[in-house]
Amino acid sequence: MAQNLVMRQMDERQTEHEVSLLVWSPKMDILALSLSTGAVSLYRLQWQRVWTAPPTEEGRISSALAWRPDGKLLAAGDSGGGLTIRHIESAAGIHSEQLDSGVVSLAWLECPQLGK
Repeated sequence: MAQNLVMRQMDERQTEHEVSLLVWSPKMDILALSLSTGAVSLYRLQWQRVWTAPPTEEGRISSALAWRPDGKLLAAGDSGGGLTIRHIESAAGIHSEQLDSGVVSLAWLECPQLGK
């Protein structure tokens, strides 16, 4: 039997810049936003900003966001091939890579430990 599910808007919030991507944390009340300036921001559900990280280089736009399944790390890829992983508690990158081309999408994968 089909079930009717209804969604309703509960609130509306404004940002300083246009939002190009947004992704909810899989474990917490945190929303990751990619802004038109290239910055990446984290916000709590009540719209308290946790942090904002500037683009890796001027003119680069974040083109992909992905949460680690436990919700503690956020990966952000940009149009220039930059990939940065950040912890939810700090805008500082804990790991970064420069790829050969722009990042189109990101996903976390679990891999079994090798050699066991």
